[in-house]
Order: sequence, then structure tokens, then C-alpha cells
Amino acid sequence: MAVLGSPISHSLSPAIHNAAYRFLGVEAEYTSFDVEAAALESFLREKLISGWRGFSLTMPLKERVLSALSSVDSSARKIASANTVVNNDGQWHATSTDLSGFQRLFSPLACERVGVIGGGGTARAAVGALSSKVDQIDVFLRTASRIDALAAAGGGALVHARDMSDLTDAEVGSYDLLVSTLPTGAIDEAYADSIEPAGTLCEVLYHPWPTPLARLWEKNGLMVIDGIDLLVEQALEQISIFTERDFSWDELRPELLRVARREQRLRM
Repeated sequence: MAVLGSPISHSLSPAIHNAAYRFLGVEAEYTSFDVEAAALESFLREKLISGWRGFSLTMPLKERVLSALSSVDSSARKIASANTVVNNDGQWHATSTDLSGFQRLFSPLACERVGVIGGGGTARAAVGALSSKVDQIDVFLRTASRIDALAAAGGGALVHARDMSDLTDAEVGSYDLLVSTLPTGAIDEAYADSIEPAGTLCEVLYHPWPTPLARLWEKNGLMVIDGIDLLVEQALEQISIFTERDFSWDELRPELLRVARREQRLRM
């Protein structure tokens, strides 16, 4: 098994998955490959012949894989993004553990008003996860053309497009949950300081840490779900898929969080 993407050297997935295999007593190795979008099909074809079990996908492959494979499950189709491929009887099958990972992280939260920042695959996974919890989701975008894909991910929930500049409106302070899916550096300190923090922040980044938004929420004593939480949560399901083992996710989760946060600190 391995994680694929480009660039890939920053990924914590090898540390997380290998720690899980040690914990579970599984004889397996998980590594990484730098794979660009144009090379994905040929890479997967080669590794299928070699008998590889599965791969995790990160940028820029989560959307590209949907056109590369014929077998894609409904969860990945819903959000137009897949982060996992597994060898099922000699055929690659794609799914999304990002969507279900978000669902488990959001499950304990009581929320009526939610906002999502960004319009990419991770934003669509968050919108898909929230669609069963709330009736309306505000999505803050720089490019309004992304709203159709987000609306499709939202299913029965009304997905309302808002301009990114609206983040500084006082109304944002009434959200029960705000989910930031933007890349590193997209929100700077000055812009973040003009946002009224409230409720829970889910920040999908983990390096560098803390982000300006996370620092603002933490300074105000508010709850932050971070990228390490999401990384581990989606990895638990990948590990289950790859190993086909029954194990206690509640027992493994703390160990993987410990390993991931240690790796995060070492790379700062």
C-alpha cells in the first residue's frame, strides 16, 4: 500500500498506516509515490499487474481518478472525489473515506447553521457529510462556477454560494460550525483577525500549524477540529479496507493520533 500524489514528501500517511499495521500485527508496508495526474492511469495499470492491494490518494489525483477508473462507488460520485483505490478481484475500485471521515467527526456536534470555506474536493466532502445534519449550507467561494458541483454533493440540503469577502461579516459569528478547506496561506493573519469567531472550527490543514483561523479560535477558547483529526479518521477506514481486518477503531484511534501529532511536531 502507499499514498499517491504530487508533491508527496509532506504526507503523514506512511507514519500513520505503518503504525496501524504494527499495532494490529499486520505484516504490511505502506510507502509513498510522487505521481502526477497525467501519469495516474499508467501507474495504476502497472501496479494492478504487480498485485498491489490499494492506494490512498491526495492532490492532484482525487478528481482525476474518477475518469481513470470504471468502478467508482456512490459516495465518491456524489462528491466527485475519491481518496482511496482498492484492488477488488483484479480491478481497481475507488471510494471516498473523506466523506465518511467528516461524518464521524461532525456526528457529535449539534449544529444548525454551518459554513464551508472553499470549493474543491475536500469542501464537497464536507458538504456531503453535512447534508444529513442541516437543511442549508453556506459555501464561501472565490469562483462561483463551483457551486453546481457543491450543490450536487449537498443532496437534499440547500447549498448557498457566498463571496469569500462575506467571511468578515458579523453574521459569520453565528455559525455553529465553520469548515475551512483552503490551502496553506489562502487566509492570512490580517484577514483572519477580521473574522468573528464562534462555534466550532474544522480546519483541514495540519502544516504549518496553527493556521491563522485556528489561532483565532483557540485564542477565544473555542473548539477546533484539525487536519490531523480528519487525516486519522479517514485513515481508519482505509486501514479497514486494505487489511480486511476487524478491529476496534476506538482503540486504534488514540495511537494513530499520537503518532500523527508527533510527526507533525517533528516537521514544524
